Amino acid sequence: MHKKKNVIQKRESMILLFSAIAFLLFIILRFIFPITKIGDVLYRAINSELLSEISIAYDFKGDLFVINGKGNDIYSREEMENYYFSSQINESGKVLVQRRNFSDKRDKMSNVLIIDPKTEKEVVALTSDNIASPIMSDDLNIIAYIQNEDLVIFDIEKNIEKVRIKTINPRMYLTDENKILWNRENELVIFNWSPNEIYKLNISNAKWNKICEGKITAAFLWGTKRKTEDEVDCLEHPEARMFFGDPENPARFILSSINTKDRFYFYRRLNETFPATKIWIEGYDRETRKTFHVKTIQSYFGDFASEHF
Repeated sequence: MHKKKNVIQKRESMILLFSAIAFLLFIILRFIFPITKIGDVLYRAINSELLSEISIAYDFKGDLFVINGKGNDIYSREEMENYYFSSQINESGKVLVQRRNFSDKRDKMSNVLIIDPKTEKEVVALTSDNIASPIMSDDLNIIAYIQNEDLVIFDIEKNIEKVRIKTINPRMYLTDENKILWNRENELVIFNWSPNEIYKLNISNAKWNKICEGKITAAFLWGTKRKTEDEVDCLEHPEARMFFGDPENPARFILSSINTKDRFYFYRRLNETFPATKIWIEGYDRETRKTFHVKTIQSYFGDFASEHF
C-alpha cells in the first residue's frame, strides 16, 4: 500500500516538474520566437528594399539618431554636455536639430544646426534664445520657428530675419509640443498644443486661418489612439494628418522621415501597461494598413528582451 502511494506521489511530482519545465521553455521560446514579432520580421524581410531606402530622424533623452525603415542605425550623436531636440530630416538627407548646453541652466541660448549624416559635417544655421519648434524649408535656405510670442522666418544664407509675425495665441511659445510644418513655399501649418488648435499661416500677408480645434492630444494614450476613443478630432482635415497620421491609425509622436513614397509613416510608442519600461518606434503601411515594429529605443528589461517584450 505504501509502495503504491509512493509511486503515485513520485508520478505527481514528475508531472509537476515536467509542467514547470514546459512552462519555463514556453517563456524562453516566447522571448526568442515571440508570436507577435514573427509577423514583423516577415514584413521587414518582404519589404526590405523599400524600408532600407527610408531615413527616420528622432531625438531621445537629448541624443540624436537617424535610422532606416528596418531600424538599422545610419547616424547618431550622443554627448553628455549637449542636449539635442526638435529633429527634422530634409529630402536631401540633412538633419536640422536644436542644440542646447544645459550645464548652465541660466543660459537660454541654443543653436539650430544642419548636420549631414554622410559627412558628419555640421553648420550652425542660427544662434538665439527662447527658440521653439524650428523647421527648415525643402531648399535648406529658410528656417521657421517660434520665439517668445512671435513666429519668425529666418534666411540662413543671408543670415537675416525676413519676417516676424505675432502668434495668434500668446501661449503658443510655451512648449515644444507646438509643431510647425511647411505646407508650401509661403504657407506654414501650425499645431498649437494648448489649446489643441491647427492653423494655416500665409507668410506673405501674415494671415492666420484656423483649420480646426478639438481634444486632439487627449485622444492619444502611449503614442496611439485610446481604445475608448471612437475617433480623433480634426483628422478629416489633411493639415491635421500631417501631424497625426491617417484616421485609421493616428499617432501623437509622428517622426520626421524621407523616401517613404507617401506609403509609410513612423511614430513613437510606449508600453501600455508600464509606460516607462519600454519605448519603441513603430511604422504604419498605408497600402496594407499594417503596423510593424522598427526599433526599441528604451527598455528596462535589457536589449535582448526589449525586442521581444
